[in-house]
Amino acid sequence: MHPVSCEGVRHGRLASFIHVSVDGYYAGPNGETDWFKDAGKDPEYEAWTHAQAQGGSTLLFGRTTYEMMKNWWPTPKAIAADPKMARVVDESPKIVFSRKLYTPS
Repeated sequence: MHPVSCEGVRHGRLASFIHVSVDGYYAGPNGETDWFKDAGKDPEYEAWTHAQAQGGSTLLFGRTTYEMMKNWWPTPKAIAADPKMARVVDESPKIVFSRKLYTPS
């Protein structure tokens, strides 16, 4: 692999958004990712997440998160729970990093 010069190329901003526990874990011992839902609604956190989701960004996902998200955000329950975020996730272009997913849906 040869290095590529990026001199003179304008780059966009990359922002990371991930739920991580205080002890540094993303998933529970059995791979479950629902632990953060028990925290309840926080208006300040929701305002921050909605502000981060503005601007027509492209969303980057790993396969597991993408598959979880694609089965949640287009549902009536997700739209009722958070219509702003449901719209952003549904309408944003997505890039999925995976070794197993060959045909995104």
